[in-house]
Amino acid sequence: MYMEKADTMLSSPRDRHIRPRLRVPLALLAAVSAALPLAGLAFCLVWSVAFAHEYTTRTHCDVENILPSISSAVGMVYPQYYIWRLAVVAHAGPRLLVVWGYHRYYEVVLRQAAKAAGRAACCLHLVEVASLIGLTLRSSAENYRAHVRSLVVFVASSQAHMVLAVWLQACGRGHPPRPTEARALRFKRKLMAADLAAFGLAGYCFCRHNWYCEPYMYSIFAFCEYTLVLANTAFHASGYWELSPSALVLGGPVGLSVLPPTPPSPPAIHR
Repeated sequence: MYMEKADTMLSSPRDRHIRPRLRVPLALLAAVSAALPLAGLAFCLVWSVAFAHEYTTRTHCDVENILPSISSAVGMVYPQYYIWRLAVVAHAGPRLLVVWGYHRYYEVVLRQAAKAAGRAACCLHLVEVASLIGLTLRSSAENYRAHVRSLVVFVASSQAHMVLAVWLQACGRGHPPRPTEARALRFKRKLMAADLAAFGLAGYCFCRHNWYCEPYMYSIFAFCEYTLVLANTAFHASGYWELSPSALVLGGPVGLSVLPPTPPSPPAIHR
């Protein structure tokens, strides 16, 4: 593995004559890893509303609802059961490469004192991916306890990762951000706020539904779930801006090519 900076192409003189055969932009992997589960979820929700509405919106207290929860839409009916699992499993490979890319990215852009926090953010990202796969492969109908545990770990790790990733970009950098990185940070802050707000409202609606069994309350909870997923997916998709100068290099040495951060402009001299 190697890092490309300025004119340094390979990790050793012995490797300098080997030309990489394939470069896969990490920005592309970030976009693909976000698009796959989002497309899978959109299909499952539309199909459930169109062809299994009564079944997927039914709750334990038999009140009227208009929106299915995510667990009902992806874990209780077919073909959604298979489509969702295929989308999540297919996104795991690109997503893990993005996590590795962020590890190398943080080593370049963070100041020394913040690099341990960068590694912690990558560990949280890995836990988030693993718990998402776990709660997907074990639906609430098949193994309720395991599904709930995975869901709790997923929500906790994803929100902790969001907060830490925003802090790293805002306070942990050793170099001024590129314009695309500054744009990503503004985007991440808004998405983090939306995610935390949706989580709080979802918890309130879920408890209120179980306590009072009011019509449409579970639909509001389901809408908050959709908002959580959209915010989380868009948060990770913003890696398209942060990782845009980076590429996974295949052929010869295998590694990550990261352009150096843009150096600060010299102060203007007024005569």
